Amino acid sequence: MSDSWVSCPHCGEDIQENANFCRHCGSSDDDGWGDDTEEYESDSLEDFDYDGFVEENYGTTSGNLETKMHWRLVSVILLLIISGVFGIMIFVSWIMS
Repeated sequence: MSDSWVSCPHCGEDIQENANFCRHCGSSDDDGWGDDTEEYESDSLEDFDYDGFVEENYGTTSGNLETKMHWRLVSVILLLIISGVFGIMIFVSWIMS
């Protein structure tokens, strides 16, 4: 087994010289890890509409908040009902004994 290390041509992390793929980025000879990586263009994110993306994929936040509050209220009411039923059962068993 070889202990020689080289840099991955795709991501630059250290990999074993005889590796079939990079454990860090997953690149291999089959998918072209010998190809140069693309340069990151920082200007491309300036035109990105983050608020529009969130609204399109997740809806408005107020609707989600109302739904969460609704389920919290339902959970609290059910918990109180269950606690009340167990409390009554314990009280009745105490009275009967």
